[in-house]
Amino acid sequence: MEVNDFYSKTENELIQIAGSSKTDGIVIFLKTNISSRIRNIHLCNINNSCENVKDSSKGYYNTDLIYVSKEGTLEITDTVFDNAYGNKAINIIEQSQMKFNNVTFSNSYFEDGLFMVNFNDINYSYYDIENSHFKNLTSINGSVLDIVNLDDITEDYIIEFKNSIFENNSALKFGGVVFSLSSYTKKHVSFENCEFRNNHAMNGHISFSLNNKDSEPNFSNIKDLKEIPGLLSTNPTKLKLSEDLLERISLFSGDRIPEGISCKLYDDYDSEVYLGLDNSYMSLNNIFSYEVEVDDTYNTELIGQTQSFCFNDLCTFPSVKGEYYPFENNYINLDFEIKNCTNDYLFQNIESTTFKSCYKPTCNPLCKNNGECININICKCTNHYTGSICDERFKMERIKIIDYLMRIIEIFLSIVSASFIIAIILFKKEKNIKAASIDFLIIILVGLIGFVLVFGSITLKTLRIYRIFCYKKSTKRTIDYRVMYSILFCFVFLYVVVTGIYYIFDKIKLSAALTTDYKEFNKCEFPKSQRVCDLINYSVLMVGCYLSYSIRNINSKFKEDLVVPVYVYVLCVIISWLIRTTDISLIVQDFFGGVGTILSTIVILIYIYIFKFIAIYYKRKIEEASASNSTNLKSNQNSNSNMLLNQNLSNSNTLLNQNMINSNKLYKQNISNSNMTSN
Repeated sequence: MEVNDFYSKTENELIQIAGSSKTDGIVIFLKTNISSRIRNIHLCNINNSCENVKDSSKGYYNTDLIYVSKEGTLEITDTVFDNAYGNKAINIIEQSQMKFNNVTFSNSYFEDGLFMVNFNDINYSYYDIENSHFKNLTSINGSVLDIVNLDDITEDYIIEFKNSIFENNSALKFGGVVFSLSSYTKKHVSFENCEFRNNHAMNGHISFSLNNKDSEPNFSNIKDLKEIPGLLSTNPTKLKLSEDLLERISLFSGDRIPEGISCKLYDDYDSEVYLGLDNSYMSLNNIFSYEVEVDDTYNTELIGQTQSFCFNDLCTFPSVKGEYYPFENNYINLDFEIKNCTNDYLFQNIESTTFKSCYKPTCNPLCKNNGECININICKCTNHYTGSICDERFKMERIKIIDYLMRIIEIFLSIVSASFIIAIILFKKEKNIKAASIDFLIIILVGLIGFVLVFGSITLKTLRIYRIFCYKKSTKRTIDYRVMYSILFCFVFLYVVVTGIYYIFDKIKLSAALTTDYKEFNKCEFPKSQRVCDLINYSVLMVGCYLSYSIRNINSKFKEDLVVPVYVYVLCVIISWLIRTTDISLIVQDFFGGVGTILSTIVILIYIYIFKFIAIYYKRKIEEASASNSTNLKSNQNSNSNMLLNQNLSNSNTLLNQNMINSNKLYKQNISNSNMTSN
């Protein structure tokens, strides 16, 4: 019989035996005089491309070759299994039986081994393998037999290999042929008259087990196997120092244990246990934990991580939770002597509140600029430096009181300027406001934050007066306001363009500079083209000075008070420039610059605006006084007229009354005379 290129799309084995507890079991007996050959089984497992469907109702996942369940019996003879791949090849459970005779397994890879055993005290089966050949088999642990669990049962041997050959088999980690984690393997597993040829594993080329007492299979030729180191191996059972050390290690309090002290793991056969460099198949079962302790906890304290685990011969990670399997002789004693601390060292509490450490001050990174390391990462800086490693300069600190005072004055002057703008608009019909040009007065107030608008406007106003009173009579003396606006606009446009170019091309830089006392500050650096703007500023200043000097003798009622603001502004600029050329403190330079700006602003406000509004005030007072006098004169004239009229009326009334009396007297006399005549 020959089976070639087998692959199942469902979770079915090549051979599946299902027995029944109600019968004597199903027996399949394969026996021929001609050798059967079964090869190329599940080759898709080589590159993980198998797409078979797993049925969750089945309990026999990942079995790729033979599965026997429920008291089944399988006997295979004269058969070759070649080039098969999968997780585990053969799995039998529930008191089934499997007999192999003259069977060959070759050139195959099964991750969990050819026979993977996981039996408890009830669910166990029988393996009987005779005269068979196992060749070129590969797995992670135990290429032929991988015993994960095997409980103690009443039966003796339930897994027996007789007269068989194991050749060129290998395991990536432990046990080239057999891997055992059970404490009952010696009682239930045996290899009788078997031959082992060139098998290989990282630990235990033939067998790897928990120990050699009860976890290792029973080999009939055990004496011969023990004579060759490395064929048999167990879990680590002792520790040995990697190198010979002195009888005593001397160190100061707080010193670290010298590097390079390490130990290696050895098994029951006194062979070194190698953990391997590849962590692809590492699990918690392969991790060996350790802890560093002292035998004098009253006088000694360990600082730092004392628990860790060994992996790839390195102890780098903290301990992990899980089950731990201690082994015999699992400790090493090292003798340490704590030396007295000398004057070259510091003796302080840096790692423990109970014990002081003796150490030399170290700084990482090193102290710069001749700084001195005085403790752990603490530098003592000199030569005007500061910072954790003396790589920073002291920063220049401004005098906050002066800054606050300057800001208060600036805010006050801004409010005054805004008030003057409103006042100019309200009194724009006044003669002295109209004569000074409302627009230029507002421009000067708005431009107090910059040189061009203020001094440019003042210079143009001075030029206008100069042309009227000091220019040749044969030429046109006045300057049209449109020309003045055009000149001022050109100045403003020039500075706006220059500022825009500097901003777009990032020409203005901030660089660190030092004061005379070696304190650091940010210095504003302008490009060389700024000198052209400075030249224009100085030219305007000189023209303004000349014009102001030229109109000094003109009658004050024909000119504005522009001379003093020009002189004060020029004087402040000169003083500020002289101070900057000296070694005076930068704070003093900044102070004089601020005072000069405030002083020139106050002078401009006084001579150009305040005097005008004072004149308007007195003018209105005089007008009010004149109006009041005129009203009083008219009132007096009306009063005199009324008095004269009243007197005339009084005289008339008196004369009238006298005439009336005389008339009455005459009338009475006439009556009397008449009566007498009658009598």
